[in-house]
Amino acid sequence: MLIGTLRLKLSLSWAQSLKDKRMMVKSLCAKLRDKFLVSVAEVDELDVIKTAVIGVACVGNSTAHLDSVLDHIIVW
Repeated sequence: MLIGTLRLKLSLSWAQSLKDKRMMVKSLCAKLRDKFLVSVAEVDELDVIKTAVIGVACVGNSTAHLDSVLDHIIVW
């Protein structure tokens, strides 16, 4: 069993409040879960309005498959 992880740091220059940020992060996490069948969570800088750090994890039996899934997430 192999575990692939990805950390995405996003700049949210348009966000004016934590409510704006959390609305976008919640939507993005749900879309990533549904589209790529991965685990997703906001993992750092929770109270910083202009920055979101998203952690993604997936499990598989092949490094090539894990790399492919994580690469598709980055491109998306």
